[in-house]
Amino acid sequence: KKAAGDADGDANAWSPTKGDSVKIKGLAKAAQYNGLEGVIVGALDEETNRCGVRIEYEGKHKTLALQMKNMDLLHKAKKSKNTDNTAASSGAPSPEEQPMSKAMALMEDPEIKAMIESNPKFKAAVEDCIANPMNFMKYLSDPEMSPLVTKAMSKLKF
Repeated sequence: KKAAGDADGDANAWSPTKGDSVKIKGLAKAAQYNGLEGVIVGALDEETNRCGVRIEYEGKHKTLALQMKNMDLLHKAKKSKNTDNTAASSGAPSPEEQPMSKAMALMEDPEIKAMIESNPKFKAAVEDCIANPMNFMKYLSDPEMSPLVTKAMSKLKF
């Protein structure tokens, strides 16, 4: 049975890429998702032959791990603007790049710049977050960081 499934996958002649739009089909245990459209958000796992597909169902976002046989490609991710690394200047940054470019632009704001320069702890935190953006989470609950976080958030209009 597995070999037939693999052959079907080869017949599709596409390998899922983040950003590809797909239509879900042939799910038996989660048939409510059949016919829905989703976007590939995770690379194909060679061992399980599954990849992450983000969908919206009953107003909530979900990520499903789907096999190739349960997806039809609707259209490939648009690559033309992102392949030459000019995403920011093209006006269409990818979702991953957009928050970082906003954060970097924030560093040029005079108020934020002054706050960072006046407090060594702010400066260290900013450098830490530039090196690893996920480290931002640890500063959210730090009361000493509150003035900088609050000011930054107000400038980003979250």
